[in-house]
Amino acid sequence: MDWADDIAYSVHDLDDFYRAGLIPLDRLLNDTDERDRFLEKMVNRQGADSQSWDSSDLESIFDYLLDLIRPYQPLSRPYSGIREQRAALRSLTALLIRRYVTDAIHLRQPDESNPRCMSITPEFRTEIEILKQLTREYVINAPALATQQYGQRRLIADLFEILADAARKSDFGVFSPRFSEHLQDTLRAEGRKASDREITRVAADYISGMTEREAIELHQRMTGASLGSVLDPFSP
Repeated sequence: MDWADDIAYSVHDLDDFYRAGLIPLDRLLNDTDERDRFLEKMVNRQGADSQSWDSSDLESIFDYLLDLIRPYQPLSRPYSGIREQRAALRSLTALLIRRYVTDAIHLRQPDESNPRCMSITPEFRTEIEILKQLTREYVINAPALATQQYGQRRLIADLFEILADAARKSDFGVFSPRFSEHLQDTLRAEGRKASDREITRVAADYISGMTEREAIELHQRMTGASLGSVLDPFSP
């Protein structure tokens, strides 16, 4: 399952983020400086990620991976959505998935010394790690996403404190009717107030059930950033 997840996420992230213009596949194929910068950052990051890569092995495996992609000529240009690029991406995705499923996996008879029934060729593991690091470098660590994630963490933390304070004061009107009824019925049946543990759980469960847009809209209303209308539906 871990290997299947790695294949699915790394291969399809490469597809998705090249389409979105975030992973510069064209520059990595054509610009040795871009290639060298990526490899240097990957090697420097290995301590923080608890990974260990030999820089020379990493370079040769990355070059081999780029050589697999080069025959798909339309991908050597920035993505524009033309038919040839869409077809090349589909073919590349199929090639990589077939490669990591058919060629990388070796089945074996488990024994006392090794209970695992399969093994993965180390070079293929490194290829998958390179694909994952492409997403980390060009998407996750991109300044635009970093600032967005900071804002999301701040919003969730603020919303949690507001909702926990409301639950602590038994101000259940800020919750949806379905949620507040369930909580009040439980506490009424037991004849007590909510404990700190229950308050934490209530606020966390309530937020986890929201979509991103619902969380943003509720935060705006409860902080006064955007009051909306009394006629707006109460959906969270």
